[in-house]
Parts: sequence; structure tokens; C-alpha cells
Amino acid sequence: MILAPRPELYDLADDPHELCNLYAERPALAERMTARLRAFERAESSPFGWSTSLADPDARARLASLGYTGAGRDLATADGDALPDPKDQIDLYNLITEGRALNAQGASAPQRRVP
Repeated sequence: MILAPRPELYDLADDPHELCNLYAERPALAERMTARLRAFERAESSPFGWSTSLADPDARARLASLGYTGAGRDLATADGDALPDPKDQIDLYNLITEGRALNAQGASAPQRRVP
């Protein structure tokens, strides 16, 4: 289960590469999984005994900006505008990653527009 503006549900046993999103086909399971994820987000520790909070606020902010944390709570801006789904931002992410790699090599990034 992936909580995002467009949620995703996969059967990892039958679909280990997450190619077939079952969210629309299995709404009852999706609802149960969503409830469990939201409960996990509210908990101070996981059922496995580790902490569910990040001590470093900067690390948490970076992970949240990539869509890895807080998706269930933060699907809109303070103004109520919907946030983009992280999977719709992959081209931008790849462009930033390419620019960082070129910068580390001392090269300048090619001038391209983000699609």
C-alpha cells in the first residue's frame, strides 16, 4: 500500500515489480491497509520495537519532499492545494540527479526544460 494523491496497492508475492496497481480492484483491502498505515503513523514506535519518528528534522523534511513520509497527512498545502503525486515528479527528480552528478564532476548541466 502506498499512500499518495493517487494511492497504490500491490500484491508483492504475485507482482514483485509492482506493475499492476490493485487499488481500484480491491477497495476493502486498500481501506484496511490505509487504516493500518495511518495507525502506524500515529504510533510512537512500530510493532517491531523501533522508533517511528526521525530525530533529525532536516532528514524528515527531505524524505517528506520526496514523498516518503507523512503522505497520509500531507496531501495538501496549507492553502488547500493538492500536492503533486511523487510519481508525477520523476522527470524532475531525474533532471536534478543528473545536474548534481554533473556538478560533482565539474561539468555544467545541459539546458533543458522539465516536461
